[in-house]
Amino acid sequence: MSLVIMKWTSTHQFGHDALGPVVNVFMARLHAYLRQCDDADHKILFALRAGLRIKDLYQTWLSAREAEPPENMALLRTSRMMAIKAAYLAAPTIAVTALGRELDGAPLNDIIRSVLNREITSGRCPEPPQVRQMPLHDFLNQGDQVAQFVRRYLNRQSDLYASYLNRLAGSAERLILVDSGWRGTTQLLLEQAFPNYGWEGVYFGCSGQNEILGLRPGPMHGLMFDSDLYQPDKPETAFLIHRHLVESLFEPGIPSIEQIEPEDIGSHLQVSDLLENELRENWDNAYDGVRTYLCAHATDPLSKIATDYRLAMERLADLLCHPTEDDIVYACGKMRSHDLGRLGEVTSVMPPKDRFDGDSPELRIKEAIWQTAQAALEHPVELAKAAQKKIIGGLMGNPAGQYFAAPTDGTEEAAAVGRVAIITRTKNRPLLLRRAAESVASQTYNDYSWVIVNDGGSVEDVQKVLEDAAVDPSKVTICSNSRSLGMEAASNVGIRASESEYVVIHDDDDSWHPDFLKETVAFLSQNRRVYAGVITKTLYVSEEIRGHAVIEHGRWPYNDWVQNIQISEMVVGNIFAPIAFVFRRDIWEQIKGFDENLPVLGDWDFNIRFLMKSDIGVLPKPLAYYHHRDRGNSGGTYSNSVIGGLNRHAAYNAIVRNKYIRLAGTNGDYAALAVLMGTGFGQQDVRHRLDNAREQIIARSGQPLQTQSKDIAALRQEVLAATAAAEGLKEKLDHIGRPESTLNKDVDQLRQEAVSAKITAKQLQETLDHRWVMLHMAASEIIRARNLNMQIPTLLEQISGLVEEYAQSTPLHSPPDFNEKKYLDQYVDVVKAIQDGLVKCGFDHYFKHGRIEGRSRNTK
Repeated sequence: MSLVIMKWTSTHQFGHDALGPVVNVFMARLHAYLRQCDDADHKILFALRAGLRIKDLYQTWLSAREAEPPENMALLRTSRMMAIKAAYLAAPTIAVTALGRELDGAPLNDIIRSVLNREITSGRCPEPPQVRQMPLHDFLNQGDQVAQFVRRYLNRQSDLYASYLNRLAGSAERLILVDSGWRGTTQLLLEQAFPNYGWEGVYFGCSGQNEILGLRPGPMHGLMFDSDLYQPDKPETAFLIHRHLVESLFEPGIPSIEQIEPEDIGSHLQVSDLLENELRENWDNAYDGVRTYLCAHATDPLSKIATDYRLAMERLADLLCHPTEDDIVYACGKMRSHDLGRLGEVTSVMPPKDRFDGDSPELRIKEAIWQTAQAALEHPVELAKAAQKKIIGGLMGNPAGQYFAAPTDGTEEAAAVGRVAIITRTKNRPLLLRRAAESVASQTYNDYSWVIVNDGGSVEDVQKVLEDAAVDPSKVTICSNSRSLGMEAASNVGIRASESEYVVIHDDDDSWHPDFLKETVAFLSQNRRVYAGVITKTLYVSEEIRGHAVIEHGRWPYNDWVQNIQISEMVVGNIFAPIAFVFRRDIWEQIKGFDENLPVLGDWDFNIRFLMKSDIGVLPKPLAYYHHRDRGNSGGTYSNSVIGGLNRHAAYNAIVRNKYIRLAGTNGDYAALAVLMGTGFGQQDVRHRLDNAREQIIARSGQPLQTQSKDIAALRQEVLAATAAAEGLKEKLDHIGRPESTLNKDVDQLRQEAVSAKITAKQLQETLDHRWVMLHMAASEIIRARNLNMQIPTLLEQISGLVEEYAQSTPLHSPPDFNEKKYLDQYVDVVKAIQDGLVKCGFDHYFKHGRIEGRSRNTK
């Protein structure tokens, strides 16, 4: 089975299958390097602690190949703290500076205790007294007893270490330091402490060179990688994302070397003795898995070693970049002990819960050793992927907050590149923009660019949202207009600032399903000969703004009746939201973009002109979410253009229609569209009248029969008027020259609506008649049972006044004509409300809430 698809069932198997092939190549490269250093002038020093296991694995690898190890190898007692102490006598300023950096921010008392830790724990030194806080350099230059004691201690350690290293090096002039990596701090300190030796570092990996007071370490060799940044084309650099994995593998369960003793001079450490007495954890089974792999595969042909390494490293890089919760248990590594004399241990990931007031998922991710894994624990899958993308972008040299500022005049070269350009128009709405950022970041399709057009608002607010969002900064472009240009102009600005095959307008208050881009791009790719655009089904989201929070009240299908997109339907009115529409850029170019003279209805105008050039497909999946602040007091900045500008929509509806009718007088290309505009207005007017009539009758179902009969009679009159209007419209269109077959189709459709309306009215009348009789029966029984001195109409009038109060306080059962199943199928949030005990049934919800929210009354 290929390593690239294998699943692990234990840490031993993870070590064997995932890390084994990588360490096998590391050992081969290490051997090739050390063979050049096997003469008397060189001493190969495996630095404790990681060097212990590296040396053990190297000897295991050599034994499997029946090869002898170099004779000039030894274990070196060292650590960063030990190297600081060793360098103090020869280079005190560098040593103290290094210590201050390693323990940056720690109180002076804690630093003193870290330096004297082994003396204190052994009982040879009492706990130091409290000292006044000051810089470490200033403290060591003082004459008080504590400072003198620390100075004497450091000088003594430097002397002892010099004797130890000189004895260990023997006649060697060049010392080869073998360790896990990463920036050569220990190597630099030893070089400053013992400049009489030539030093060279050989590491698993290097990530730059540490610099102290302008000094850097000498030659450093990262055998697996040498890079400051993660480079996707070099999967080995993925270890930068989780270096603790390498440290866990090579770090044995022995104490850190933080102090040299007189008896250490001249003594030689043995690998077997140290490993026999180490304290092991369960995760150390991964190390055993690596050893097992080396025993079996050290002698493989070089071609097989290289192939297995490539497959394993690609799989491992993907795991380190995009871990799931299942991966973390195998690759997290073991508890990491604090060094530099500090107590305690830390893990590569932490539980996804607040540690203190003010803690947050973002803070835990930032502070985690393995950040991409912490993101997987903190967020749902799609948001975790987005957060991981952002982390990886930072490790690739794209830190959060560095976004490209694009030109707004379209004269310079486009900045944002991706197969899909997402255009977001925003102005001082960070609360909603934050949700839009989550929507974009959670997309499972990755080949996109996101252009945010800050249309005269605060660019600082936009940048703050992006800094906190899980969006890859390399994909983001901000266009900031000094003054508001309007929605349509802002759309054009954003599109001009990008290069892409497809475009989609993602308003700052709307959102997507994570698969929206994946599904729409696939549809357009598969149907490019037929469609230049596609919409998805859409859910209407009812919400309001309360303080600094968005409160959602419900979701239901939006214009769910749309099965295809016809020009004759579009001229009646816009039938889909911009958030649902992905289109080809070349059509935008052909029709010269959005009409910047329209403050509203620009998307409707654009859609009409788009359909004059090409067709739009319908993807029957509800992947777009059309949010409306239709509840509470969400006016001003946070209002919808639809909700907050109803009067302007009505006015510009006429302006758009008139534009095309006037154009038809001078441009024959618009003649057909002008005819459709006239037809569309007639259809819109008829539908508006029918809808209003139906809603009024349903809303007045509790009124006296005489009033209801008037409503039904009025509906019949409107049906007759609608039919007559359709006939008259047909005659007018005949004169214009529209094909008879198309006209007949429209008129037939209107007649069918008229017939349906008649049937509906008749059914309503019969239902209301029965309810009126039942109401009489109930009223008669109440008068008889309570011996009331009143007539039925008087009692009914009193009861009618209490209906709303009664309905709000009492669970209601569904009437016979209410289609309970259809209502629940249409509004899934109502099903949850019933399950939670908030309402009794669909009708109970409809009467108490649905009427106000504008939901349909589904009648059998």
